[in-house]
Amino acid sequence: MSINMTIIQLIFHIVVTNATYLSSAFKLLVKAFIPENAVAVKGIIPYNSSFHITNVILLLSVSLDNPDTTRIELLKHVHDIIAKIIHQVPTGLSELLKIVTEFFPHKRFSVYIQTEYIQQLLTLCNAFPVLQGRILDIIIEKCLEMDVEIIIEDDGEVRLQRDVEYSTSLQDDGNNHLYEDINDVFDDNVFGSGLTARKFGAAATASASSAVAGCRTQTSHGASIPTEVAELAEKLDSILSQLIDYFHDYISKYQQQPTTPLTSTTTSTNSTSSPPSSPSSPELSRFYQQLIDLFQQRLLLTHKSKYVQFIFFYVASQSAEFRHLFTKKLLDIIFNIHESILIRQSAMMYLASYLSRATFLSNDVIR
Repeated sequence: MSINMTIIQLIFHIVVTNATYLSSAFKLLVKAFIPENAVAVKGIIPYNSSFHITNVILLLSVSLDNPDTTRIELLKHVHDIIAKIIHQVPTGLSELLKIVTEFFPHKRFSVYIQTEYIQQLLTLCNAFPVLQGRILDIIIEKCLEMDVEIIIEDDGEVRLQRDVEYSTSLQDDGNNHLYEDINDVFDDNVFGSGLTARKFGAAATASASSAVAGCRTQTSHGASIPTEVAELAEKLDSILSQLIDYFHDYISKYQQQPTTPLTSTTTSTNSTSSPPSSPSSPELSRFYQQLIDLFQQRLLLTHKSKYVQFIFFYVASQSAEFRHLFTKKLLDIIFNIHESILIRQSAMMYLASYLSRATFLSNDVIR
């Protein structure tokens, strides 16, 4: 066993012996989620000053760069130890969630650092299904922070809005034109405007590309894109690609029937008044409800989101059950007289654009 594995095993035994070291141990383990070149930028990962095994911390820092162990092997062992710790201390899940949120790389870090860290979070989703909704919420929140920072002017100019404050609160400031600059929340033209050369990125699955192709595209503005905008857009593209790949794999794993083909309009007779005749597995039903909640709590309340909504559009293209839940949720919000008028307007825009552009919807659903 290499020094990497020996030290990580030692951390496990320390936590099992004394649970007060749980937070410090998780911080050391989560540090391995961040590629080595992130440490020089982000600084030393903080740890509890009461954690007196300083030599272990130093040895672990060295071991992360040890060529005797590949990064894949190290990360596998880290995840195994995390699972063992949670098995011994189940209450550690809340602490783990807090730490992975705290150490989430800032959007200014490179694509490699962002995607590496998110890949480890998605691995945690598979290991601990109870954390799936919360972890997806963290990732989508970070995506929205990037999304709203990219500003597309009416003349096609693209820029970054510096120090933008991401918020999930729509405030009625008396301006009735809050949404007039959003032509279509599911408009694929935002991908054709030249932000990047790809739509969901080279890492996206063929199904993901088809999902985007399910929208009727328009002519792009063709404006030149500043380097800093292209870099941020590439990061956002890469993360969305990861989410789409994860959604595709998760749905394929639990779906009882093949995913819906996107090459032609479906002739399904499912309508919004009745759910699909073949219910999904409990895992998928829970997953779909988590996505619906995330859409309502994040996307629906975020002004000027341009890209993140496409991951929900993709899931709808793959699942009749999610199509039913998604459409029904939007209709419920629209006709809820107790809901804010701005939220109802936002839901109406999403529904109108979704129904007019999703070629995989049946005529019954559109009617």
